Amino acid sequence: MAARSLRYYLPSYGAVVREFRNGVAISWAHLHYQAIHRAVFWNGQEIRNVGLRGGFADTVVEIWGLQEYTAHGFYTPRNGDVILDIGANIGLFSIWVARQAPQARVFAYEPVAENYATLQTNLAGCAHSVRAHQAAVGASDGVGMMLDGGARSLDHRLTMASTDAGGGVRVVTLDQAVHETGGNPIDLLKVDIEGAELDMLAAASPSTLKRIRRVALEYHDNIRPGTKAEVSRILAQTHRIVSESGDSYGIIRAERAE
Repeated sequence: MAARSLRYYLPSYGAVVREFRNGVAISWAHLHYQAIHRAVFWNGQEIRNVGLRGGFADTVVEIWGLQEYTAHGFYTPRNGDVILDIGANIGLFSIWVARQAPQARVFAYEPVAENYATLQTNLAGCAHSVRAHQAAVGASDGVGMMLDGGARSLDHRLTMASTDAGGGVRVVTLDQAVHETGGNPIDLLKVDIEGAELDMLAAASPSTLKRIRRVALEYHDNIRPGTKAEVSRILAQTHRIVSESGDSYGIIRAERAE
């Protein structure tokens, strides 16, 4: 696999180096598609990978460097904000929010056991502002199964299963996840759930969607063709599409239509 473009990523690597004590090593790992097991902030706080699974350096660069969910003035965390992090993985986005706005409230959902255990460890430095739930968010409340997508901790996929299936995970709807925040407006809904995003949105009530001020959602036409168009159609009923990136997969950003 060819190395990434240094020229393209150099500004992002600069941001990573400013934030992390081992930012050069993280950037090198990202540039050359290598695994790395931790990221260390300059104050000593650590974020641990799930062993040496892939995708860790990629996500650090995406969130702290490219700021893929929040870039170009789309969203800046503020104290008092309420954020839903759906598909929180090991907590990188939740931690980014907590460090930007320590008095924000983040509700992080991650169903995969090894990811969730690492998430809880990683949240030690900001547990006061992040509430973690070991659950997937999908089309209906119940029990599902997570399919391991391969070498990366990011690629697990949700499939629904019977309630007596061994190894099942709790599944809640977006309506329930929003309800569990305590009835406040949601300042940002961040979603990265590997193909389950369409089922999640299609099952959400209009009243729930209207409570969400901004959406940053990763869509996966590469997993489920037509997802991007259908997600955009659903969101357009209550939100204004601000930007779309990518082709077979990418991020849709939307703001609530006032």
